[in-house]
Amino acid sequence: MPAAENPFGVDVLDCSAVAQSMVSMTSSAEIAARFSQLRASSGEHCRGSEPTNAVTTKCHLQYPSAAHQDGPMFKAEQMEDKWVPRIHRRSWTS
Repeated sequence: MPAAENPFGVDVLDCSAVAQSMVSMTSSAEIAARFSQLRASSGEHCRGSEPTNAVTTKCHLQYPSAAHQDGPMFKAEQMEDKWVPRIHRRSWTS
């Protein structure tokens, strides 16, 4: 999607046709339980942690401001929802 046609102002790959047609299933009770656990989580358990072998890249990302409270911006409804973005603000004055 060209930058002018999306809210982020940069060219993005529109993979919605593939993403919306995928179905995720599991026969593992452990995986299903973990999905439910993470869906209920505020994400606070991730604060201060980084992925193994994280890579740092210079960039300047800006997104439209939204009035969200700390925690999930939205919650996965089903296992196909692979990302659950969360906001955790920091105060530089406290």
